[in-house]
Amino acid sequence: MIRSKSYCFRGIITIYFYFFLHPLLNTIASPTRSLCRGDQRDALLELQKDFHVPKTLWNKSVDCCSWYGVTCDTILGEVLSLKLISYTTA
Repeated sequence: MIRSKSYCFRGIITIYFYFFLHPLLNTIASPTRSLCRGDQRDALLELQKDFHVPKTLWNKSVDCCSWYGVTCDTILGEVLSLKLISYTTA
């Protein structure tokens, strides 16, 4: 009887680790992982053309979650908000 409780407890710990700690450790262990989703990055690059955002602020080679005016969910990488200002050309 004690042996079956031990297996049950071990199973609960394994499930807890897999669903809760494992994603957290992956996020911490790989800080260079891109958060920005590809489809959202592409949509932002289309907006860049319409709003004339300078390419130095929104550079395709940099994770879009680190672009100026873009705020992303730190876990899912989804764009939460945009801060768009008027960029005029002289």
